[in-house]
Amino acid sequence: DRTLVLLLPMGRTSPVTIVIPSHVPSISELRILSSQSNPPTLELQFAAVDASADLGDSTYVWFTIGCGGEPLAGVVHGKVTARDKNNNVVRASVPNPPTPAGGVAPANGQCDLQVRVTDSGGIESNTLKTTVDFKN
Repeated sequence: DRTLVLLLPMGRTSPVTIVIPSHVPSISELRILSSQSNPPTLELQFAAVDASADLGDSTYVWFTIGCGGEPLAGVVHGKVTARDKNNNVVRASVPNPPTPAGGVAPANGQCDLQVRVTDSGGIESNTLKTTVDFKN
């Protein structure tokens, strides 16, 4: 941990603690397993490498999905399956991608998806991005 204090013409700010993690989870190989408009869900999977091996069995998967309108940001629990001590596969189901009209995912259309994961200490991974094609 480090402490940050700004020196301004009017004095010093209050100290703020900044965490510099010794490890950062790394995710890759994002795959969409299924995308459906009815029910409006996305099943996805990605690989996760975490040197501290502290993802647990059910990690937080943070997502942002947009289908042309206001994007939806949220978090779901992902199911973690270990390949070995530090290598894992994470599966998650992302609900209800919004459309410009405020409904659910379009019957036929594309949505932009971003995902990242946090370990048990709250350290965030890199962000993966892809475009999802929804089909009836």
